[in-house]
Amino acid sequence: MLQPTTRNQFIIAFTFFALAVFFYYVYYIRYWKWQDCIGEVLETCPSGSPANINTIEAIWAVVSVGFFLIALDRALKALRSRNKN
Repeated sequence: MLQPTTRNQFIIAFTFFALAVFFYYVYYIRYWKWQDCIGEVLETCPSGSPANINTIEAIWAVVSVGFFLIALDRALKALRSRNKN
């Protein structure tokens, strides 16, 4: 049986993983799903367009990868502490 502290570590890792999945879903909905449409809009925009949609929407992927790396780190720490006991 898992110790309560190890169990809590797995819960924290799962929470970060869930956040990573959520932000990847947001990235998919906001950018990847509409990539063709965004490309068409950018072609018709004037050259001095104030906002670059590609870089703004891609930030959701960066957040997702960050949460995934934190979840992976927490899960590995929880596994190591479980193996020590």
